[in-house]
Amino acid sequence: LHARRLAARLSLAALLVGKVRVVSVAFEGARVNLEVRDDGAKSWAIGRPAEPSRTTPSAANAWADIEDLSIADTQVGYRRASGEVDLWRVDRARAQMDRDLHDVRIDARLERDRHPMHAQGRFADLSRLGQAGATTQGDITLDWGRTRVAAKGEIPLDHGLERATFEATLSSRSLDDMLAFFGKRERRTARLRVVDDDGLERGEHEERVPQPAPRFKRLPERDGEREQ
Repeated sequence: LHARRLAARLSLAALLVGKVRVVSVAFEGARVNLEVRDDGAKSWAIGRPAEPSRTTPSAANAWADIEDLSIADTQVGYRRASGEVDLWRVDRARAQMDRDLHDVRIDARLERDRHPMHAQGRFADLSRLGQAGATTQGDITLDWGRTRVAAKGEIPLDHGLERATFEATLSSRSLDDMLAFFGKRERRTARLRVVDDDGLERGEHEERVPQPAPRFKRLPERDGEREQ
């Protein structure tokens, strides 16, 4: 970790009893390299990891004391166990929370491989983040510019997305911005009319679909437009 500015605030009450508790951290102009080893160990883990449990928080370490985290103008390199590397840039981000990662509020503007996204969310409990089957009540909005996804309900916290009960909405003029953010190949899209098996129209949207697509019909060419 290299940073142009790093500020931390300590709890005075904890210092008076001989303990050190960091309650807020702010990074600016930082360069961070994160990696996951072959055995699954994470380079950013602080303190002794807790044993995995469906009921015991996994974040029982120094991060659980932090109540305010701010990041600005920061570049992050994330190396997966497979060796793949993602390049992230955080324009600005802030997470505010109660102790033990409860009532977490997040607002972040970031880029992945130069593709931007604005994320906002609120989560009841992130203390079991990464554990198999872990969930939390919350809501999150992801905005790539032309594409926006919003979800609310029981949000999954594990990589396998084993459990989740939430409502999600997606609105988009084109999915290219979202696909590019996740490293998918950008493709031109066409206006499509969605119909069901009975031939009834179910709406109109723009998306790239594999051909043939039996449930979709191409729209007729309009003046000044060329059908794609």
